[in-house]
Amino acid sequence: MKTKIIASCLSLGLLTSLTACSDITSTTKTFKSISFSQTPAPSDQYAANDPGAALNMSVPYTTSVATVTFSDGSTANYPLEYKKLFKSDEVISTGPHAGEYYGGIVDNLGVAVLDPYAANNPHYAAATTRALSAGLAVGNKDQFIADTPDGSAIIKVTGAPSSASTADLSYLTHFEYVTWDGNLASQYGKNPMFIGNSILSQDLTTGVLSMKSFDKLTFAAEKGLWIPCAASKSPWNTFIGSEEYEPDQWNWDNYTANPATALNATNLQLVDAFQNKFKATAPRPYDYGYVTEAAVDQAGASTPVKHYATGRWARELIKMMPDARTYYSGDDGENTLLFMGVTDVANDLSAVTLYAAKATQTSAVGDIYGAADLVWIKLGHATDAQVKALIDAGTTFTQIFDAYAEPLVGVTAATLTAAGYKAQFNYYAPTRKGKQEWLRLKPGMQQAAAFLETRRYAAYLGATSEFTKMEGVALNEADKKAYVAISYQYRSLTDTVGDLQFGLMEAGGTYELALAGSQVDSATALIDSPWVATSFTSVPELLGSDNARNVITSVRIADAQGNLCSVAKVGNVDNLKFSAAARTLFIGEDSNCHVNNFVWAFNVDTKSLTRILSLPMGAEATGLMAVDNINGFSYIGANYQHPGDAGVGAPPAAMVSAVEAANTNFASERNRSGGVGYLHYNGMPKNLM
Repeated sequence: MKTKIIASCLSLGLLTSLTACSDITSTTKTFKSISFSQTPAPSDQYAANDPGAALNMSVPYTTSVATVTFSDGSTANYPLEYKKLFKSDEVISTGPHAGEYYGGIVDNLGVAVLDPYAANNPHYAAATTRALSAGLAVGNKDQFIADTPDGSAIIKVTGAPSSASTADLSYLTHFEYVTWDGNLASQYGKNPMFIGNSILSQDLTTGVLSMKSFDKLTFAAEKGLWIPCAASKSPWNTFIGSEEYEPDQWNWDNYTANPATALNATNLQLVDAFQNKFKATAPRPYDYGYVTEAAVDQAGASTPVKHYATGRWARELIKMMPDARTYYSGDDGENTLLFMGVTDVANDLSAVTLYAAKATQTSAVGDIYGAADLVWIKLGHATDAQVKALIDAGTTFTQIFDAYAEPLVGVTAATLTAAGYKAQFNYYAPTRKGKQEWLRLKPGMQQAAAFLETRRYAAYLGATSEFTKMEGVALNEADKKAYVAISYQYRSLTDTVGDLQFGLMEAGGTYELALAGSQVDSATALIDSPWVATSFTSVPELLGSDNARNVITSVRIADAQGNLCSVAKVGNVDNLKFSAAARTLFIGEDSNCHVNNFVWAFNVDTKSLTRILSLPMGAEATGLMAVDNINGFSYIGANYQHPGDAGVGAPPAAMVSAVEAANTNFASERNRSGGVGYLHYNGMPKNLM
């Protein structure tokens, strides 16, 4: 809680935004709380024939105002303002990647990777003409562009350049994938990715951030970076990233043994991205799927690493607890799991004990407000060096497990059970049409199973593998709660078998973890952490609201603007970040039920839910941050990816045409021009929150 001495309204430029101005002149005031006014949903504006609606649907749009209440009851208003840092199809002007696109893909030597079909895009000529005039090198005209900036963190670097008026900060950002090539064919997962390291200058009077330089962290020493999604900032001031939707080593082994076996989608992506484009040496699935970390030195340079001891699953991110040892991670997909890690020492992810949750439902079967108690199953302990040694030794899936996939051929369930096999579902099973896998652990392979086949091994040991689209995680330290995103509450989480049978809510919801110390695992061994989750409970105010369904097809019926769920509620929560100063959980959507995805503010004390930002039609809200007091200023990070993408809601053609007419760049920026930026508290004095 900050105390602010306000000498005069006029000197701070707050004459129009402060109420009861005369009451606070030369008065010491204590910050009490903050609230936000609501930004209209642009699709509601369109329905009401608002003449600005179509343009508002095409851009980052906010009308929200932050109202600060002081201890004496007086208030001050600060409009939120969206500040762009760059777009993925804009051109880097200086540094090692000058003349490239910000989102431009590079190989292991930092050379641009070119799209042979780039010129087939109908907007190619107009887009490249703009870029060439902005300094794009002619040889980079066809560079693949990752239009998907995602997880971000702002790092305050000790010893970085600063003055009385400015300070340098590092703004690290994942670039997740390339949406399509020039033929408009999917490029998902087919390119090597990177972390963008933006060095920013922070104005120490206004807090406004501006670009100084940009670099691309490609993980060349570790065979490249695979589909990096959300991110977090560690308690020790580093960027913690992720590799999502890890490729399947079992399928790779089958192909290696018999090239007539078809590679599945993830392994075709691996070959295209890392063997062909990145030019990595002998890449294979076990090289990918880990937590990453990047520290930044005082010169702004960074050498990122992968932490192999963190295990492999489809993680959005990990969220560290205040002990700087315990972390939580969801698992993004169907038939997925909830994981916890506890490191050996604080501030170091190189040695970890992994756990997976076993859930016992406490809510009624079919209740949309699900709840469960949690017990933790210990999977094992390893160091980065131990797991990397297993990888370098060429360990294969078939050295870890004996395995069969349904439909069974030549064996029966009874014979496999008698032989010690266990049937289980996990993330990979849906790729085989939802059939179970039958696994039997080979002797002495417990550590390899726990850290190279984490999801399969957790399910094998009895952990609950029924969660769906479990994405962001945030921490409310004061209340000892964490929040977990269930982006879609459906399928394996709402069926009639297994540990969990929650009610269907395709629009998803946010769940709360109660955290406690002195907990034991499923084998009654003490868990060495004071931050162990004991329950998993729906936050009612944050549950989505699906539209009515067609009685024959059970498909949700779109409203006249193409929304498949209520715009008054969160739709398909993804990013979660908590501001301790604001007592606010910020929520970003990855929604196919809202034609515009939103960022929301939820006050955990008043339970007030407020829409504070709308992103361009078809775009996902990404890169969410709740930055409390960095050099005295606070920010809400707000990136977006794949603007204009199809399949985000069901917008009518006439509305899409209206948006394209209102914003003449919208069509040419479709799936090309993702944005990196933030919400600025316009006029808020330094050190107020």
